[in-house]
Amino acid sequence: MFLLLAACERATTGRPGEGRPRDSHAGSATDTAPEVDGLACGDGLALGAHEECDGADDSACPGACSAHCQCPSMPPGGELSIHVMDVWQGDGVLVVSPDGFAMLVDAGDEDDYWSIKAHFRDQGVAGLDYTLVSHQHADHMGAMDWALEDHPEVGLAFDGGGRADSNAFSDYRAVAADKRTTVRVGDLLDMGPSITVEVLHADIGDRDNENNNSVVIRITHGEVTALLGGDCESAVCESSFDPGPIDIYKVHHHGSADSSAPWFLDQMSPSVALISCGAGNDYGHPDAPTLRRLADAGAEVWRTDEVGHVVARSDGSAFTISGGL
Repeated sequence: MFLLLAACERATTGRPGEGRPRDSHAGSATDTAPEVDGLACGDGLALGAHEECDGADDSACPGACSAHCQCPSMPPGGELSIHVMDVWQGDGVLVVSPDGFAMLVDAGDEDDYWSIKAHFRDQGVAGLDYTLVSHQHADHMGAMDWALEDHPEVGLAFDGGGRADSNAFSDYRAVAADKRTTVRVGDLLDMGPSITVEVLHADIGDRDNENNNSVVIRITHGEVTALLGGDCESAVCESSFDPGPIDIYKVHHHGSADSSAPWFLDQMSPSVALISCGAGNDYGHPDAPTLRRLADAGAEVWRTDEVGHVVARSDGSAFTISGGL
């Protein structure tokens, strides 16, 4: 059975994506970004005065890349890769753009950070350009301070803002320091010209349920689309935006019953669903009703508790999914 193989791969044809870029908000990171020749550099956003070192638009900042702008930490590879890493009962996702920009979306808890470091080593990940904390729960942000310490080359540490009364948040805030950058709905995160990374949902200030504050991003690479959204739940978070057609869905909240509502899956019609969860976890994730809904939606399910790390690779027209890496 393929789930027992050291590495398994299937090619999947992507569908046309329907990314709908929106104008970035005025403010956020651009308010404090350094300036070179009158242009804002290093704010991590794709619109406005273009600042990242990823194309001809950077000609207005000659020689300023290493000093003020974010240079891609890896050579351009021509493909988008999304690594849902096995961090047991948590989330740790690495996104590498075709232009060589790398972003760590969540980092799991401290106890399982070794798994991220091992995967980086095995996959030849040379560095990170950005980090993104989806929300302020330890199984998502617990080891992000360690990741930032290991990767001083990170230019910006994105999150939805807000705060939490926890050691995990205090440690993250201390290490992120002035790299910490709030993202808002409509922001386009700059990971090079080959992909669009759009923020569909961000912190809404819910202090009763932190899951509702999850940052959700949609990635569009040609005809291939992906959705990553922390612990976004159906009642508040998922109901607040339309994801559009999605090929690769990193399942919200580890496949819990309060996520991935039928109407939400109908909006996406995902081809594959990637679930990050720990074997034998106390929560019973992924929940059986969620697995049934994903099956009814026609999504092929890949789970880290069954195959370990799962990697999606896109050439912009089709994608492959590999497990057991």
